[in-house]
Amino acid sequence: MDNLNIDATSSTPLVSFDGTMGNLLIKGYSTTEYPFEFYERLTEWVEDYGQGAKDATRIVVGLEYCNTASSKCLLNFLKKAIEVLDGKEIIITWEYDKEDEDALDTGKDFARLLKIPFEFEGI
Repeated sequence: MDNLNIDATSSTPLVSFDGTMGNLLIKGYSTTEYPFEFYERLTEWVEDYGQGAKDATRIVVGLEYCNTASSKCLLNFLKKAIEVLDGKEIIITWEYDKEDEDALDTGKDFARLLKIPFEFEGI
């Protein structure tokens, strides 16, 4: 399984998906005008990964800012990850600025919508 690495830009996050270790990281800013295209690559990768996934997969989301369209795409990506990893252990860590209650609330909303517990890490 090939890893997926995408460098961060001013409008897209860093993506570092390591299929051999089961570690998926999304970090930075997500304000792209074309979030569907960006997150589609991530979704396609996780669908492939799901066919030979590790027993445990850690997904770390550390977005400093995420616009509405990107949030929807991120939520859809996480839904797909949970779907294809059904039966495996999934650990989702939501990193947020500990002084940004809105970011924490967004993570809690995601956990509620996805019906899966998140780990919350204030930085």
